[in-house]
Amino acid sequence: MLESRARESVTRANLSFVGVPRTPNESVRVYFTTGSGTSVVYGNQYTGEILGASHDDSLLVEWIFAIHTGQIGGRIGETSAGICASVLLFLSLTGLYLWFPGRKNLKRGFLVSLRQNWKRTIYDLHNVVGIYASIFLLITSLTGIYFVFHEATGSLINFVTMSPPLPAPKTVNPPHLNAKRIFLDRARGFRSGAS
Repeated sequence: MLESRARESVTRANLSFVGVPRTPNESVRVYFTTGSGTSVVYGNQYTGEILGASHDDSLLVEWIFAIHTGQIGGRIGETSAGICASVLLFLSLTGLYLWFPGRKNLKRGFLVSLRQNWKRTIYDLHNVVGIYASIFLLITSLTGIYFVFHEATGSLINFVTMSPPLPAPKTVNPPHLNAKRIFLDRARGFRSGAS
């Protein structure tokens, strides 16, 4: 029902995927690809009401989020993103180790020599650009690892900071053993007593 309502908001589009809400106040996101880019239709997760739509030629952040959370590629895609982030972290740390010129020559590691031959200039340029880029790469890789392997990373952070772990979310028990799940679109009717 929500998908059909969303399709009415976008013409000549193919359904890409549906972003399921992760929090109680988040909307459902229905992604469509069109000839001119990507459209996202937002819906109320409880009533199925269409809340609005947006169109962009490149919703890069949304797609990156979808890849990292398994909404594209499933668990395999999510794990692949985590492994790539781990490799990026390893490369960043080894780059920092190889760059470190020692305490006495630390200032030298931030300078580019233009008076030497071109090979030395390129080498110095590589080092200087690399040291500044490593800050961004470290942050990117660490957040990517946490995004995918959040349980293991959270446990490690709790151990290092000596923080107590957060309590597990409460589970919902079915009303009886043969209870069946209903689709999200029918949840409103079920709660109100409709069939």
